[in-house]
Amino acid sequence: MKELTLKTKIDVNSCDACRRIKPSAFFTLFQNAASLHADELGMGYDELIKKDVIWMLIRCRYDVLSQPNFEQEINVKTYPLPPRGIEFDREYLITDAAGNKLVKGTSKWCLCNYKTRKLILRGEYGYNIDEFTDEREYAGGLKKIADFPIDDFKTFTQTAYFTDLDHNGHVNNTRYLDFVLNAVAGELGDGKITSFEIDYVSELKAGETVTIYYKKTEEGFSVKCLCEGREIFRAIIGVSVCLPT
Repeated sequence: MKELTLKTKIDVNSCDACRRIKPSAFFTLFQNAASLHADELGMGYDELIKKDVIWMLIRCRYDVLSQPNFEQEINVKTYPLPPRGIEFDREYLITDAAGNKLVKGTSKWCLCNYKTRKLILRGEYGYNIDEFTDEREYAGGLKKIADFPIDDFKTFTQTAYFTDLDHNGHVNNTRYLDFVLNAVAGELGDGKITSFEIDYVSELKAGETVTIYYKKTEEGFSVKCLCEGREIFRAIIGVSVCLPT
């Protein structure tokens, strides 16, 4: 099966105190669909960990095309693109029950050794697919976010705890979006986050405290996260006060 569609709904855990859908909720939907599809393709966690191999997310992005509603039934479609070098790109599309596009997303993954965390060349690892869906939601794919200075940025500190970790032993990729939301919530006002792009640079473990540097821009926010001088991630966030429904 070269693609997978997961039927679900926007539940209370997906929303913040203002009933806005949290950025981490979209990444969680992507992650769940991708995990199920990887299992079907023989490239899931249980199969790879036998060989001390795991998936590592390098970067991810979503864009809201039409704001989903609380308790709305949705379909989350995902499919991998043809692998290139050590990179595995995967696309996502969230639609309503009638097939109308709500959210699009894309991600870039690599394989690494569970024990050493060193990247693995594709070699023997590949999807069990004869044909790929080579349709990108983002022309040209997802590029690395250019570095930027943080001299005049505001700061917010956050400590990672055991409940932030996943089965790879590090903070799960979705939790970083909650860290960022905690940082910028006071300046978000009535705005809705309409896009979120993040580059993952370093792993974070339980007990480590990060400083999140953020600055409001015309489009939304620029964000960088450091832990004792080590960059953890950088992100660009788009914000809009009103979106079509």
